[in-house]
Amino acid sequence: MMKSLSHSWRLYVGTVSLIGGGILLLSLSRLPTYDVGGYAFFILLSILVEAAAIQWQSPKGREVSASSALTYAVIIIYGPLPAGFVNAVKGLVGALYPERRPLYRVVFDAALLAISGTAAGLSYLLLSDLLGHSSRSFVFLAAAGAGLTDYFITTTGMAITIALYHRASALKAWTEHFGLILAPYLLLAVLGTIIALGYGQFGLLGLALFFLPLFLARYVFKSYIDKAQRQVELLRAANAAFDIANQDLIETLAAVIDARDVFTYGHSTQVTNYALAIAREMGLPDEEREVIRKAGLLHDIGKVGISERILAKKDIITQDERHILEQHPVLGKEILGRVTDMKELAEIVGSHHERYDGQGYPYGRKGEEIPLAGRILGVADALDAMLSDRPYRLAMTLLQALVEIQRNAGTQFDPRVVEALLRVAEKADADFFKNSARTIEATPAQQADDYLRTTFFRPKSVTVTSHDRILE
Repeated sequence: MMKSLSHSWRLYVGTVSLIGGGILLLSLSRLPTYDVGGYAFFILLSILVEAAAIQWQSPKGREVSASSALTYAVIIIYGPLPAGFVNAVKGLVGALYPERRPLYRVVFDAALLAISGTAAGLSYLLLSDLLGHSSRSFVFLAAAGAGLTDYFITTTGMAITIALYHRASALKAWTEHFGLILAPYLLLAVLGTIIALGYGQFGLLGLALFFLPLFLARYVFKSYIDKAQRQVELLRAANAAFDIANQDLIETLAAVIDARDVFTYGHSTQVTNYALAIAREMGLPDEEREVIRKAGLLHDIGKVGISERILAKKDIITQDERHILEQHPVLGKEILGRVTDMKELAEIVGSHHERYDGQGYPYGRKGEEIPLAGRILGVADALDAMLSDRPYRLAMTLLQALVEIQRNAGTQFDPRVVEALLRVAEKADADFFKNSARTIEATPAQQADDYLRTTFFRPKSVTVTSHDRILE
């Protein structure tokens, strides 16, 4: 990994690591031996807060540890170098727990935080001298200055390493990753000042009483979050099971619809297969294809309200019978429309017999007024009807059906959908196209003679001759 990184990146990481390491060595000689117990307590608290992952997360996903408040308290109480040491310890814990980072990241993070913590301490001393110590409000202002210093050094140091790693602009990296996380540093500086003042007033006991409720609250909150996450996982599992049950129900309904007539058994499944192939060829997203799949399986659900005498009639149907048969999209829309989650399916089912020129049924919609899914199902439904035996006629060949559909492009069918179907026919295996009553051997489109190939692979709008009964 390191071999693939640029020379500039390695030089920068090495330089920061050396400077940070020097600060840590210097800080070891300047530890507050006059208050070893108190200083050790702050280190322990920093480790616990960092390990507990008490953090603020920015809108862009960057996290700021609440342990920074303890660094600012150490700055006020003990000075810059002790604060740099505490900040480095915080960086080590964050780099090793809960997920261990590569060694160079561990070293770099600790070194950068040693630099930023020490610099923040120096900033606090400078501002304290400028503002004076006559008011506690000046202490808060000096601490805020320390927070700003910590913020800019830490984020700039990280932005530079990101920029060198990706060979990009450091300013762009800083803006994208760290531009919106200033506020928590200032708030943590205020909290650190309160902790420092409390420690000066009440000592270790006061500090323990201050943090004990926070850790208890953290424990309770985390327990609640963990429980909530488990509940969410259970809900997701339940929803997945419900979706499977829902799908089983849809497929069962489709089988019940088709089983009413031996000639149409399997029709809904085959229409769905054709519609999905067309939808994929048109580049529709997964969500829309899923809707088309469900609508395809249920597109004839309205036929449960149509007499079997009409559905299975071998002779030419009468005008009155045709009028009754043409109500099945309306009945299907009404049945599905009663289910809240199937409103969209209801609209598609209610439109699959509309025509592109507005001469279809039941509402006489045309062009883009018809849902795209309805236009796709209309082509798929007509294709399966022509490829399948009916009581009043035998099935067409694939070539005959494609020519017929192409001939009606722009009048009965959406030309874009027809073009997609023809592309599907060119690519599909011969056994993809089936007879709903008996499996047929489809003639591959590539085997058509030159004249017919030229005809049906160049869709065009032509005057439509009525083939309503064929296309039902």
